Amino acid sequence: MKVTVRAYEPRDAAGVADVFYRSVREVALSDYTADQVKAWVPRRWDAEREHQRSGDGRLVLVAADEAGHVVAFIDLEPDGHIDRLYCAPEAAGRGIASQLYDGIETAAREQGIGRLFTEASELARRSSSGRASWCWNART
Repeated sequence: MKVTVRAYEPRDAAGVADVFYRSVREVALSDYTADQVKAWVPRRWDAEREHQRSGDGRLVLVAADEAGHVVAFIDLEPDGHIDRLYCAPEAAGRGIASQLYDGIETAAREQGIGRLFTEASELARRSSSGRASWCWNART
C-alpha cells in the first residue's frame, strides 16, 4: 500500500475517527479482551469531536492512500507527548506507523522538542521493533 504522509486537515476528521475506532475495535483484539476494547472505545467518535481534538494545537500527521483516504495517523503534543498512533486494519503491519513516527520525529527536531514520550499499549510495545515506544531524547 502506497501512502502519502502529510499534515492533518479538517477534511480528515472523519477518516481519523474511523481509523481510531477500527484500529481499537479490530486490531487491538489481538492483545485485549472484547470487554477491554469496548471500555476503551465504547462508540465511534463523530468528525466534529475528532476535529476538536486534532485541531487543538497538537501536530497531527496522517497517512493517506492513493485515493486520499486516511489509513493511519499520529499526533504530537507541544510538550513532546505522542498521544495517539493508529493504523486501520488494512494498513497494519506495512511500515506505515514507522513512516508516521519518522515524520513526527523530524517535526519534533525542527520545533526544538528534545524529548518524545508516550504511554504505549501492549500492542504498540510489542510491535515497535526497537523503536521508541517509551522515550526518545534528541542527540545534540
